[in-house]
Amino acid sequence: MAKGKSKNKLSDLEEAYKIKLSLEAPEELWNERAEGHEDKAKEWTKFLIFTVIALILALVVLILVIHYYSLNIFKNELPFISESFVLISAISFFYLHY
Repeated sequence: MAKGKSKNKLSDLEEAYKIKLSLEAPEELWNERAEGHEDKAKEWTKFLIFTVIALILALVVLILVIHYYSLNIFKNELPFISESFVLISAISFFYLHY
């Protein structure tokens, strides 16, 4: 009877060890992929921050150009753009984004 119990315990331990080994490989794979995804997320976050800053700066420049143009400073440099076109463009830009 003792031999039967010890064989059952041994086979149970072997079974548990096989299950443990079969679960370790996917865990390692998932951990590696998680690190890769984390690195990509950091890269995209940096890109997004840079893009947002660039867009804000571009918007500031656009606003300044429109402002100075409305003050007739750029009239001699940009004769092909009428004041109404600039105004309508600015209004439609902001209207379409809200």
